[in-house]
Amino acid sequence: MNVEDLLLEQYKILEKRRNYLGRIFWQLPTFSVGIFALVISLISREGAGLLIPFCISGLLFFFVAWMARRLQENQDECELKLVELEDKFRKDISLQLISLPVSRKYGARFRTYVFLMLCGVLSWALALYIFIKGRSSVGGSDAFPGFWGH
Repeated sequence: MNVEDLLLEQYKILEKRRNYLGRIFWQLPTFSVGIFALVISLISREGAGLLIPFCISGLLFFFVAWMARRLQENQDECELKLVELEDKFRKDISLQLISLPVSRKYGARFRTYVFLMLCGVLSWALALYIFIKGRSSVGGSDAFPGFWGH
């Protein structure tokens, strides 16, 4: 196998990895938000307290945002390696390549992090609201049925 074949094989592997990371990136928040909506709808139908689910979901949204950020960083590393290989192809092998544009720093993926972080903050704000409302009500709290001794 010559150098050109090795470089092409490396390029293919990096491109597959970049595509894989991109698919996981979009599946992760979609799945998480869907599960969150399902859990909250099931809990609210049963009349159970929402304080703990909102606290946990806030943590989970921040964790999902962190995981999505790590996926993007890995995908960006693949993109940079692909650009290096493309430059090497142009320079050393004299291939004319059509390069895909590199992802923008503040594109759709950045907005996805912001959305996930806002969902986390909103979940914690709702948990705090439920907690304060439960503490101030005379009859106890819907957040922890029976917790306040009523």
